[in-house]
Order: sequence, then C-alpha cells, then structure tokens
Amino acid sequence: MQKSVRFQAGAVLLLSLCCVLAFGRSAFCAEKILCVYDRGFVPLAYERNQKALGFEADVLRAALQYSSYEPRFEAMDDWSKAQQRVSGGEAKVALGMTRTPIRDKVFLFPKTPSVDLNLSFFVRSSEGMHNVNDIRGHQVGTLGDTLYERLLESFGGVSVRRFETEDEGLTALKNGEVDAFFGADRIIRYHIQRDNISGLKTVGIPLAQVPVYFAVHRHAPKLRDAIEQGLERILENGRYDKLFRKWFVRELSPKQKTQLLTAAQKARGARYLPGRGHGEGAAVLMRSGKMYSAGSLVKGPTQDYSPLESALLQAAAAGDLEVRAVTVVKANGEARVLSAKERKFVRHFGRDVLVLWDPSPGTHATWMITQMLPYSGKGASRQ
Repeated sequence: MQKSVRFQAGAVLLLSLCCVLAFGRSAFCAEKILCVYDRGFVPLAYERNQKALGFEADVLRAALQYSSYEPRFEAMDDWSKAQQRVSGGEAKVALGMTRTPIRDKVFLFPKTPSVDLNLSFFVRSSEGMHNVNDIRGHQVGTLGDTLYERLLESFGGVSVRRFETEDEGLTALKNGEVDAFFGADRIIRYHIQRDNISGLKTVGIPLAQVPVYFAVHRHAPKLRDAIEQGLERILENGRYDKLFRKWFVRELSPKQKTQLLTAAQKARGARYLPGRGHGEGAAVLMRSGKMYSAGSLVKGPTQDYSPLESALLQAAAAGDLEVRAVTVVKANGEARVLSAKERKFVRHFGRDVLVLWDPSPGTHATWMITQMLPYSGKGASRQ
C-alpha cells in the first residue's frame, strides 16, 4: 500500500514537472490572481462579451505567461473601488495606474511602465492653431475629474468643458461645440481611427508624457517582480512590439507604400553630386497625410547629409511633427535598412513609426522603428 502511494505521488510530481517544463506554467500549480481594470479604458483595457480585452490586458497575460501566476480579470465601473480592492488585498493587480507619491506608499509598482501616454491637444484641421500657446483663450474639452483636467488647470488660460468619454468629446470637437480636446494621444487616435473621423489634428508637441503601470498589492513583492521580469522578457523578445502594433499602429495600405517609395525614388534627382552619379532619396509620410522628401546633398568633397534627416527636418520646420512612416532608397531605387544614426533620429518621433525597406530585391517589409534598435535592457527607455 505504501509503495503504491509513493508511486502515485511520484507520478503526480513527475507529471507536474513535465507540465512546467513543457508549458512554462502548470495549470495545476498556477496561482490565480484577480486583476481589476476600468471597464471603459479603451483600448488599454475594456470588457466585451465578459472578456477582458485591450493592450494592457494582453501585455499582462504575456508578461505572466511563464510565471507561476495566472491572471483573472474583472471589470470595474468605479475606478476608486478598483483601487480599494487592490489596496485591501482582495485583488492583486490594477491595470492602467499612474504613479503619485501617495500611490507609491499604497501600492508596489514594477520599474517598467506598461505604456507611456503623450497628452496632447486635438483641434479641427481647418483651425489656424500651430502650437500649444494658440490654445489659450479657447474652450477645451477633456475627461472630467482626471489627471487631464488637472493639467489643463495648471496650463491655464482655457475654459474647460468636462466629458464622460472620449467619444463624446471628439463628437463635440468635430461639431464645433469646443475648440480643442485634450487627452492621451494613443487613446484618442484609436477612437479617431475606429470611428473613421477625419479633419482633426494635434497641435504642437505633447503637453506632458505620463507612464502607466500595473499597480500591485503592497504585500505581493514576488508578484511585482514576476511582472517586471515578464515585461523585460517581452520587450527583449519582440512580443511587446507585436502587441503595441496590434493595438496602436495604423498599417500602410498598398497604395501608401507605393506612394512612399515613389516619392523617395523621385527625390534622388534633387541632389548636388557632381561627378558622383545618382544619390539616395528619402520620403516621410506624416499622420496629416502630407509627404516630405529629400535627396543626397554634399558638404565639402566627401561628407553627405542624410536624405532622411533632411526630409524629417522639412516636416519639423513646417510644424508637422507626427511621423507615420519613412523610407530611404539607394541609387538603384531599392529601399535599404536605416543606418544606426538614422534609426536613433527616427526613434525620437515615436516607437510606432513604420520603416519601409527591402529585405531582398523586390520584397517590401514594414517594421516598427524599435525592431531596428538593439534592446537596451531598460524597458522604460524603449517606451
């Protein structure tokens, strides 16, 4: 009897070990943790058909995939109650949390944010506003009782109108009921793209950048460490970029790819290269739909200016700062991979900039700029 019991126990242990080795986390031994989120925080975390969807939900699942924790999600209508459930220990993680000195005393935070949000002003394209100072003296919509509203109060000189959702605020902006709408750019662009809203643009540079974190119960440091290690892993192996692209990046159409390549190829003629034959060309496509291009120039007998840098500086000089895609073509017209200097320069315009290039002759690929950068080991710096 004892031999049989030992045999059965050994078999169960061996089976559990095989599951862990095979799948990284055994469903038998995984600790299920309750994770709460704002029901309407589209597209970071939201509920549809009683299932948690959104960028942050996907990121947390991926980060904990090979840990001993299994997330279970619950949507909340009241964000203050969500925080109370985590601080009280009933839930272990809250999604979509910004850090404050008080929250740092109540929760544990991974050092790596789940995402950085740029807070920007959106206006109608027909309005003659070119920088954030032009916003003063106008009525600006934003979500009420949020960080956005407090930042607007600090900005000053505007009349604030509260809205319950981004959809309501964007509708009011489109209809001329407010002069601008202020909020997180990635969230607002998601709504604009989803609802096919045209005629809106951002003004100037973002007013602020806010990192968003997973907030962990203060007595669960091992869970916090597991989330941090998972975030580092998916940043390094490219999983994070795939999720980011899925939720935030608008892909180029075949027509736009052709237009981008054609503009870069035509720009090869706009050069000063005496006795050196054809030069390179570059083109950049902006969120506004405008295209800027430039060809090779020479400073002295040997030093070339980068066509890509020239095209991007043209856009910046025009006040057009939101880059959607770039490409650089060689003298033979093929799109090449960006140089290290070009990659670093393009990265300043955002992690979601697409690079169109030819891995092999006649084969086009579009990569996010972060796919062309070496992993630094510091997740937050890659946001």
